[in-house]
Amino acid sequence: MAFEDILNRILDDAKKKAREVEDEARTQARRIVEDTKKKAKSFEAESLEEAKFRAQEEGKRMLSLARLEARNLVLAQKRAALDAALEEALKRLTSLPDGEYGKLVKKMLLEAAVTGEGEVIVSPSDRKRFETILGEVNMDLQKKGRKGELKLSQETRGLNGGFILRSDGVEINNSFSAILDSLREELEPDLLKILLPQGG
Repeated sequence: MAFEDILNRILDDAKKKAREVEDEARTQARRIVEDTKKKAKSFEAESLEEAKFRAQEEGKRMLSLARLEARNLVLAQKRAALDAALEEALKRLTSLPDGEYGKLVKKMLLEAAVTGEGEVIVSPSDRKRFETILGEVNMDLQKKGRKGELKLSQETRGLNGGFILRSDGVEINNSFSAILDSLREELEPDLLKILLPQGG
């Protein structure tokens, strides 16, 4: 299964969760606005006749602040839904069965290893899986006319799946965490609109 397919499936789940979160956030937002309206009316009623205009203005200000608070609450819920979607993506990617995991990182390595050589840095728990994967990737690289000289580095790092490819002193971080972080920056504005549209 392709990385994009996994991410799309997870985002679909996140959209469902986000709609539930949206309902709750909008209910809270309505409650804030309604409470503020009641307070404003109460404030107005208690005011003396000559201060009525000032009371109305204060009521409008309070209502405006309540609406802003409600918008901020909905935005915070959107961000929480996006965080949950990306955390779920990372969890699913790191717990893929060996076969699926192997296909995914093999494809990622073939794309990243432009010259066909370099050191592959993985987490201590992934070393065994990558020993097999690198042999297959090197053969595929040679078939494509590249060197096929990727080696497993003695260095390990605390990665949540994926790898870091070091070649000619340059490191390409293809750990799942780094990929999801970069996707977050790229997709956050659009995802927030998709997960919880404005309005309503």
